[in-house]
Amino acid sequence: MHLSFQKPIPRCRVEGEPSISVEDLHQLHETEALFHSNWIRLQIEELLKEVKVNGKKELELAEEVIACIKAPASIKEVTRRRLKKAGIQIPLPILMTTEDEDMGIPASSPIDHLITGSAILQTAIKQHRNVDVAFFVPPECLHHRDFLNHEYLQKRALYLGFLAYKLKKAALPFALKFAFCDDISYPFLLVAREGNDSALEKHHRCVVIDVLPPPEYFKDSRFIPSRNNVRPSWYSTGFDVDLDEAEEIGTPHYNALISRDLTMRHCRELLVDRFSNNSALQDALILFKVWLLQRDLLHGSYGMSGFQASLLFAYLDVKRMVNPQMSSYQILRNAWNFLWETDWSKTGISLFPETQAHEMQPTIDDFHKHFDVVFIDPSGFHNVCAFLDRCSYHELRFEAHQALLCLDNHHSEAIEVLFTSQSPFLLRHDTYFKVNIEEPLQLLLQLGGAEKALDQGPRNLHHATCQMVTQLLTKALGNRIRGMGVLRGMNSLTWSVDEKAPEFSCTFIVGLRLDPTEQLRIIDKGPAADSHQALEFREFWGERSEWRRFPDGSTCEAVVWVEERDAVLCQRRVILPNIVTYILEKKAGLQPCFFLLPLQDILKNPPYRGTGEEESLAAIQGLGELRKKLLELSDLPLKISSLQGVSPVFAYSEVFPPLPGLAEPSIPVSMKSSSCATLTGNLLQAPDWLPPLKALIRLETSGKWPDDVEAIRRLKAAFYVELSKRLRKSRCLCHALPDRLWIVLARFVFELRVTFAGEATVHQKERDSTGFLRLRETPESRAVTKDTVAKPYLSSALHSSRTRSRFFFLSLQVEHLCWSTGVRLCKRWVASHMLGPPHVPWEVVELLSAHCLISSHQFPTPASPEAIFLRFLQLLSYHDWETSPILVNFNSTLSKEDVREIRNHFDKQRATLPPVFIATPLDRYASEWSREVPTPMILRRLASLAQSALALLTSSSVPSDFKVLFYPILDAFDVLIWLRHSQLPRRREALLDEGTSICTPQPLQSSQDSYCIPIVEFDPVQCYLEELRGLYGELALFFHDEHGGDVIGVLWKPDAWKPTEFKVLCPLLRSVKSMEPMQ
Repeated sequence: MHLSFQKPIPRCRVEGEPSISVEDLHQLHETEALFHSNWIRLQIEELLKEVKVNGKKELELAEEVIACIKAPASIKEVTRRRLKKAGIQIPLPILMTTEDEDMGIPASSPIDHLITGSAILQTAIKQHRNVDVAFFVPPECLHHRDFLNHEYLQKRALYLGFLAYKLKKAALPFALKFAFCDDISYPFLLVAREGNDSALEKHHRCVVIDVLPPPEYFKDSRFIPSRNNVRPSWYSTGFDVDLDEAEEIGTPHYNALISRDLTMRHCRELLVDRFSNNSALQDALILFKVWLLQRDLLHGSYGMSGFQASLLFAYLDVKRMVNPQMSSYQILRNAWNFLWETDWSKTGISLFPETQAHEMQPTIDDFHKHFDVVFIDPSGFHNVCAFLDRCSYHELRFEAHQALLCLDNHHSEAIEVLFTSQSPFLLRHDTYFKVNIEEPLQLLLQLGGAEKALDQGPRNLHHATCQMVTQLLTKALGNRIRGMGVLRGMNSLTWSVDEKAPEFSCTFIVGLRLDPTEQLRIIDKGPAADSHQALEFREFWGERSEWRRFPDGSTCEAVVWVEERDAVLCQRRVILPNIVTYILEKKAGLQPCFFLLPLQDILKNPPYRGTGEEESLAAIQGLGELRKKLLELSDLPLKISSLQGVSPVFAYSEVFPPLPGLAEPSIPVSMKSSSCATLTGNLLQAPDWLPPLKALIRLETSGKWPDDVEAIRRLKAAFYVELSKRLRKSRCLCHALPDRLWIVLARFVFELRVTFAGEATVHQKERDSTGFLRLRETPESRAVTKDTVAKPYLSSALHSSRTRSRFFFLSLQVEHLCWSTGVRLCKRWVASHMLGPPHVPWEVVELLSAHCLISSHQFPTPASPEAIFLRFLQLLSYHDWETSPILVNFNSTLSKEDVREIRNHFDKQRATLPPVFIATPLDRYASEWSREVPTPMILRRLASLAQSALALLTSSSVPSDFKVLFYPILDAFDVLIWLRHSQLPRRREALLDEGTSICTPQPLQSSQDSYCIPIVEFDPVQCYLEELRGLYGELALFFHDEHGGDVIGVLWKPDAWKPTEFKVLCPLLRSVKSMEPMQ
């Protein structure tokens, strides 16, 4: 067979059609390999354009400053007194008043200068566009033994004051301020244009002046960590502290302050060599600094400074972990991965070439003996992370790990979460407390830290005391926490040059990331009672330690924090704060202040044992008993396939769960008839609120259900009657109504309704004018779908996969024990500001809270109710509802393709979607729960209130009474309607109701003749509100706190007072203004 091949016809390029170059193909291939989508790559490019700056104006300012400083001075000698007369205060407290007051140095100009930092590397960001200039002190201003006893630091501060004096006397006007970074013994001088003091406050758009010793003036080996450069005798004489017993051990912290100045040139040379002509490395560093800035970690003392970050990226380049062909995204990802996978607290890293080591060269192990974290600079003598404590370093590693997870998660908007959204310190932790140390020196001596006091100086002990306290807490808390962060509190970071250096208080905030289960442990098991470790355990825990025999037969030392084995969840949550308080009081004499711990008291109701979780569990167990009883019934017309709870209490989200017991009615006007209690006559006091626990009975599939809605209702009523007869035979108290069945079991009142598959479809059927049957969505069908499909789904998703449902989701409450209290705090806050239903459906609050718990990639998964509440407020305050949907992905049911489809649908149909769009695995495109409410006005109100509450909770002056967060602001309403307190059935739930007498619920008797079904779901306030909204809903909005609120707020609608055309049938609240027809 002969095969002929035809030459393919070449495709002719249409005129004007863009051609694809090799670079375009390479970029497309890189995008496919490195990014989840081309949109992420575009976002990174736009972000770099937004944050990168050229720093031209700042460099011009730096040149002017350098010229003024190099000019000859008008004085010959610099002393404290002379500078003080000129209006310059030395930015360092006097250490030895008898000698340092008269200390003087020649008024010589600097011998040279260096421009360092991000300006020379072209890695400045818009928020920190500074120019760092280092001036070399003339040799005649120093002595070769000034490295001893803080002499160099004193002269350095004196010379820095001299530079401030020259700039103040210069012809060009400058704004001057002193500042410090990492250490108050190491000040800087900030210079900006006159009138730009705000830039100095923010360390932004200014020149940062540093002072360095002359090159090779001091020997590098003099400042290795093991050398001593502060004599105990000098320290004891100057500050009346007995350190005679302290040996001449190393002063690593003091040595690091000076070695940083000595090795600055080596670091600058390396950084310039590695960053020059490497735009990808520069862009990656810029992105890394923006990431640090958004997390408030761009600090060397409890994060990573820009200088340390530059050296980190230089290290990656030196070790060939990155190469010039990599994109900025690849380099940044490698940096995060390197941070997470390496542990510098155990195995440090070094930029010093090992081939150049000599006898006097310290090793990495030498640095590990004196520092928590080790990163050696190119000289080999300085630890770049000398001032970074272990806790803060591990927090940095954890944030790097979170960034990697965010990049790998296809559901998150990685660029927004990592670079544009703020992640404050207080929101990244589950709980936090403040520690104020009034006498840090005495505390260090008490804790055995005399060497640290000698090393860091008497007025610079905040770093050492913070380190000692965190080590103490780490040992005490153990695996109860997953991480600890420290935020050092400073009174001021900058001060005027004519003011004395401020006395910084030793105050810091400790944030804890909790282990969800271990934090609730009631006993800490120690070593065996006869072991050598038992003595150390008893010395640490003191009188709290005792012998305990455990079920495995061992006798060990133990600390028991709660004696009751059946301690409620609320009691278990305070174990960790009790441990912190006990240890700090016993070991250090400190009293920590926990900020958010009293929040859970909002949910405490006197009849409850705790905050309500146990009452919710009792209701769920009651539902289980009822399910068992119903499934045992036989000879029913249709078999019951399942019983599913739909009340919020079954999802652990009822703010105040009903009590597992019913009180005997104490109202004189009430009487009993048949099986239900009824009310007659005038009510002098409303009965206590008692909601029924609602559940759905699902019947087996049958084709005999009629297609008529009214016939279905009648069949259901007959089923209720038949079911009540069967239950009475088993001595159950029940009462059948046309549309429901009330049953009393396990001391609860249950409200049962029947549903079957396809019921919503029946409500959608209607006949058109031609007689054809068609399906159309109606308000009735939507309501039936919500009640029979959406609510059971939501309850099962929020509660437990064990609930009989066709949806299988993991339980939020079982996996996250903080869920119940957290979501109820959110609901109580919304209700307290009178924004509950109908303005904001409770399902919307529950879904937003669930999003904060399981679907938010901005913060780690919370492990405390307070963290859920704070992140709920953060979501309301700053979420962009117009451009970002809320995804609640229960059990990771939504795949990558599903999320993409939801986002595409949201972008295309945004104009027709509700203001708050919430997508779940069942409701992906319609957002049924927020279809009509909240409105944009209510959403703005929520955001405003949330911002105020969040600002108060994250400020240093936390209120002593957290109830102020839950007091409604009544100034926003036009009319206030005050209600009688006696007619409020939920008065026990009110925040201000402290003197109301509460009757203790009495359990029901077994005989159905002794008791009847009490008054359930009776709330005259809600009845009054329904009448108001029915009559005047077109004119005003009505607001009320359903949890015992005694006021109704009325807000007029904008068109309420506008004149309208007269209508005979609608003269509601209108008066005739004019008989003339309107134009």
